[in-house]
Amino acid sequence: MTGPNQPAQVNRLNTVSLRLRVIAAVMAVLAVILILLGIAVNAIFVAQSNRNLNTLLAGQAQLARQLARSGAGPQQIVNRVQAGGVQAYLVLRNGAEFGTPVPAGAAVKTTTIVLNAPTRVDGARLTLAIDTSLVSGARRTLRRVLLITGLIALLISAALVAAAVRLALRPLDSMAALAKTVSQGNRGYRLAPTRTDTEIGQTAQAFDEMLDELEGAEARAHQAEERTRAFLADAAHELRTPITTIFGGARIL
Repeated sequence: MTGPNQPAQVNRLNTVSLRLRVIAAVMAVLAVILILLGIAVNAIFVAQSNRNLNTLLAGQAQLARQLARSGAGPQQIVNRVQAGGVQAYLVLRNGAEFGTPVPAGAAVKTTTIVLNAPTRVDGARLTLAIDTSLVSGARRTLRRVLLITGLIALLISAALVAAAVRLALRPLDSMAALAKTVSQGNRGYRLAPTRTDTEIGQTAQAFDEMLDELEGAEARAHQAEERTRAFLADAAHELRTPITTIFGGARIL
C-alpha cells in the first residue's frame, strides 16, 4: 500500500496492438510452415528426378546388354539405346568408335558398362549419358511456382487472419466501450459473460466485479455523507436553543 506521501506504484503496460501481435505471430508460423513445405517439395522433386534419370540409364544399359548377347552390331546397339534423351558412345576393344563422344560437364549424367557378347562387341565399353539441363530448368520453374504461390497464400491468409482476429477480439471492444461509458458517469451497466471458464469470460467477470466494488464504494461514500449531514443538522438543532439563550443573556448584559 502507498502512503499519503509515497508515489503510486505504476506498472507500465505494453499497449502494442493485440490484433497486430496475433496476426504477426500467426503469419510468422504460417511462413515457417510454407518455407519448410517448399523445401520438402523441392527435395522430393530433386530426389525423384535423380531416381528417374538413374532408372532411365539403367534401363538403356540393360537393353544394350541384351542386344549385345543377341549378336547385334555396334551401330545397331548405339541406335537402339539412343532414345528418351540418352546419348550413347561405344568403343570396341580395337579402338573403333560408334556414336558421339559424351561431353564432360555438370549438366550431364553418365554411366559406363562393359558388354559381353559372342561377337566383336565383346569387351566393348559403352558410355550412356543424359542431359540434365531440362530437369534443372524444371527445378527452377518449380522453385518459382512455390515462391509465387507461397506469397499469394501468405497475402490471402493475412486477410483471412485479420478478419478472424477482428471477430475473435470483439469482446475486448465491448469491454473498452463499457469502460468509456462508466468513465462518463453512467452506472449500472455490466458485461454479464455467458461463460466464466474462458480467458475472455474471466476477464469480463473480473471487470464486472470491479464495477460492483466501485459502485458499492460510491454508495457507501454517499451514505456516509448523508449520515454526516444528518448528524450536523441534528447537532445544529440541539445547539440552537442553548446558543439562543446564551445570546439573549449576552444582549441583556
